[in-house]
Amino acid sequence: MAAGTLAPRPPDSLQEFHSSPQNSPPPTGGVPPATDLVLGATAGCLACFLTNPLEVVKTRLQLQGELQPPGTYPRPYRGVLRAAVAVCRADGLRGLQKGLAAGLLYQGLMNGVRFYCYSHAEDAGWTGYPGGTVAAGAVAGAVGAIVGSPAYLVKTHLQAQTLSAMAVGHQHNHESISGAFKSIYQQHGVVGLWRGVTGAVPRVAVGSAVQLATFASAKDWVCERQWFRKGSWAAVLAGGMVSGVAVAVTMTPFDVISTRLYNQPVDADGTVRPSRVRHGGHAAFPIRQGGRAGSSLPRASSTEGFWIVSYKSPAKRGCWACTRASAPSTSASAPTPSSASSFGISSGTWFSTSSPQGCRTDSCHHHRC
Repeated sequence: MAAGTLAPRPPDSLQEFHSSPQNSPPPTGGVPPATDLVLGATAGCLACFLTNPLEVVKTRLQLQGELQPPGTYPRPYRGVLRAAVAVCRADGLRGLQKGLAAGLLYQGLMNGVRFYCYSHAEDAGWTGYPGGTVAAGAVAGAVGAIVGSPAYLVKTHLQAQTLSAMAVGHQHNHESISGAFKSIYQQHGVVGLWRGVTGAVPRVAVGSAVQLATFASAKDWVCERQWFRKGSWAAVLAGGMVSGVAVAVTMTPFDVISTRLYNQPVDADGTVRPSRVRHGGHAAFPIRQGGRAGSSLPRASSTEGFWIVSYKSPAKRGCWACTRASAPSTSASAPTPSSASSFGISSGTWFSTSSPQGCRTDSCHHHRC
């Protein structure tokens, strides 16, 4: 389980109701919400410590080739195992634990709050309604994502940092977790600490809903087939593994979007910073729609940013672009590169010096010059 994913809920705090709350007996012997908070935070931190190396690799794979046509950028990270070796060569063994402190802080905040909110929903009987487990899990996950967003922002920045020869995505060059928080606060204020939260909310809400809805069902399913004894640690482990696969499949597209939103560079006023991008050996500069080359990108709210990244990733590599780093096979060779010489980020418009017409008009932003 990666540091940015979800920790399994303690099994005795999950209660399934198959009838309406009015006809269901009140729960007995449940875990108090405060205890759920502590257990959830502890389980999340333990999972984070064990799987943070995979989170570093995942972040690098998801940032590699960001908004560039396939085949036009170097690929220092190829597959999970080879990417882990590349991280070790560039940053040493300690490089596999980059962002660990921020990851622990994020897991403690996000999972603690998530389990606390879900436990309250159980006590109130909301999970007894049809679809109540899914709805309560989604809401609890969204609240946890909002609370833990600053820590995830810093974690993403730190895990993306490496030597220039192996760098993918923007390099924020923070010295430490405390230095990162201080730098972000000084440049962007309190609001800057929650930049990218609109990508994190659907990510954790979907993952939390799927996890809390499938864990108990998967655990009961393996017990019904007498694979494991009911209440045994093996049944809990099997249920958690099945639930974890379901979470990874459903959450990965949102995870790619969230990682890129968190890592993108912005100016002090929150505007997406224009960056020089190499394309096919020629320089391409983002421009304002109908504007001049090199001018700043139009300001976009974080909500717009979420949908822009959602739209642009499939436009470059197809729908599988949103499942990067979900499994080693997703980092295989990309399809044949497009012949387009210009692509957009925010307004969808680029000026490319390789364009024979020197195109810089609005009519070009959806067609290949």
